[in-house]
Amino acid sequence: MTATVKATSPDSIVRDVLTQHGPIYFQDMNIKTPQEFSQLTSPFGWTAYEDIGNTVRRTVYASNVPTANDGPNTQSVYPHIEFSLSPHYPAYMFFCCMSEPESGAHLRG
Repeated sequence: MTATVKATSPDSIVRDVLTQHGPIYFQDMNIKTPQEFSQLTSPFGWTAYEDIGNTVRRTVYASNVPTANDGPNTQSVYPHIEFSLSPHYPAYMFFCCMSEPESGAHLRG
């Protein structure tokens, strides 16, 4: 997969698809660890987010792979404004769900 990502760099196929259609949904990638997710996203070559003043607690599991929020589920999740504090605004974002929640609303496409 890494070779495929490098061959379809941000300045070619992937960039064109994002510009024309918006988000890309990767499914059934068989990613089992945060390290594997990091290895998948790194070859795109996009500038990594730099955390300087994050308002929520996060755990970093691999290069550029933090949790979304480590706060207790009894507290509201307020808008994440930390990207406005970064020296560079993220042009692209990746999201990964390592395990499905056991309860709550589930949307399936």
